[in-house]
Amino acid sequence: MKSFYKTRVYLVRHGETDWNAELRVMGQVDIPLNERGRAQARRTAELLAHEHFDAIYSSDLVRAVETAQIIAAPHTLDVIAIPELREAYYGLWEGLTRDEVLKKFPEEYAMRKLDPANFRPSGGENRKELYTRAARIFSELVARHPNQQILIVSHGGTIRAIVRSALGLGPGDGHFAVDNCGVTIIDREEDSSYEIFSVNSIFHLRELRTEDFF
Repeated sequence: MKSFYKTRVYLVRHGETDWNAELRVMGQVDIPLNERGRAQARRTAELLAHEHFDAIYSSDLVRAVETAQIIAAPHTLDVIAIPELREAYYGLWEGLTRDEVLKKFPEEYAMRKLDPANFRPSGGENRKELYTRAARIFSELVARHPNQQILIVSHGGTIRAIVRSALGLGPGDGHFAVDNCGVTIIDREEDSSYEIFSVNSIFHLRELRTEDFF
C-alpha cells in the first residue's frame, strides 16, 4: 500500500553474518550473509511483499546488497547500491571480537560511552563523520522521491545516525537497538519535518533474532 505521507522511507538493517554471530566488528569489511541472515531477509521480504516501493537503495557492501536483493525480488526492482550508506569505518577494530577490543583498546572502548559523539576507533571514522555522511545521503534520497515510498538497506550505525538526524539529535545522543533485518520507518511531512513512525520492528523475525556487538 502506498504511503499517504509526502515521502515514506523504510530503513532495514542487513541480515546476520558469521561475524555478527561471533560478535566481531565488521565496519566496512565486506562480509556476506550467513544462512540465518538469508532467512531473516526472506522473512522481511514476506513482511514487505505487499508494500509499494518506488525505489530500493542499499549500501554497496555485499551483506546489505544481498539483503536488499532478497527483499526486492517480489517488487521486480533493481537495487541501487550507494557507498555513502556503508557502516562506519572502524579502523583497527575491524575483525576483532568484543573481548579483543577490550584487551587491545580499553581507553577507546571506554570513550564510546564517555564521549560517544567524538568516539573514534584507531584509524577509523568517528560518529560525527558517520552522522554527517548518513544525514546527507538520506536527505538526498528523500529529495529524489517526493510523494513516494522507498526502501533503504543499510547498517546499524548508519541507521542510528539517520534516525538521530531526523529527530534533530546530535551524533552521540541516545542509543537504541537496530537488529539484523529490523525495520524502521520515517515519514517526511509536507512541511519538510520528519516523523518516526516505528523503530527497529522485529516481530516478523521472532526466533531469528541475533545478539549484537553494539
